[in-house]
Amino acid sequence: MNILSGHSSLTAEHPDFDADETFERVFGPTDYAFQYGRAHFIVLDNVIDQRFAGMRDTGHPGWSDGQMPVANNCRGGPRAEQIEFGRNSLRFVPADDRVVLAFHIPIEGGGVHRIPEQRALSQALSSHPHTFSLSGSLSGHTHLHVDGNRYTTGFRPARRDPGHRMSVHVGEDGLITANVFNGAEGDRVTMRIVPGSTASDSRKDSHHIWHASLPTDVPAGTHVIEVVHTDLYGRTVSAHHTIRIGAPQPIRP
Repeated sequence: MNILSGHSSLTAEHPDFDADETFERVFGPTDYAFQYGRAHFIVLDNVIDQRFAGMRDTGHPGWSDGQMPVANNCRGGPRAEQIEFGRNSLRFVPADDRVVLAFHIPIEGGGVHRIPEQRALSQALSSHPHTFSLSGSLSGHTHLHVDGNRYTTGFRPARRDPGHRMSVHVGEDGLITANVFNGAEGDRVTMRIVPGSTASDSRKDSHHIWHASLPTDVPAGTHVIEVVHTDLYGRTVSAHHTIRIGAPQPIRP
């Protein structure tokens, strides 16, 4: 399943409807639908060009002259004709089948990635209650496992072992930060010092960034922080981070 990569495809010479020319030549249409068992997939190019806002420097060698388009020259879609395409596609799909929307910009995007058509899209899909969306992710890809009209998802990071699902960092102020790849609403993250301490819930800044404070009574020495992520399917994965706490130094007069 190929999805147009995103706003990086837009240039001054290629306005919105021509920006996907290379994609279409290599992979085919950017908007299409197909049925797999009891799952119906609707794939859309939901990146809408607003204007050409100039170029910016980038160190990526894949861009000509080391420059790429400014990122705020687009917003999230879909367009009216894409909503109609989805509605027509569902005319032939049983109401209790699973429907999967796939596009680059998340449907709950904000700022320059806002999707004003979110309500219209939801109304077009209201005849099929078992609907969810997949959107672009950075440095990895999502595996979708469909069984009838039920599903689970899994994330595979790029250039890392498949079991690497989060990164852990401890700041000098004792703040523990866990970056949980592909986190979602309903997940739970706990952190503890092993061995010995009990696990405590962490607070989240977003679905994938979680924080906890290092306990103040941890003795000097080498310790291991264990972070356990439980996803909305009840699956768990853990990560460990080693720290060393020095002995307190006497205050010199």
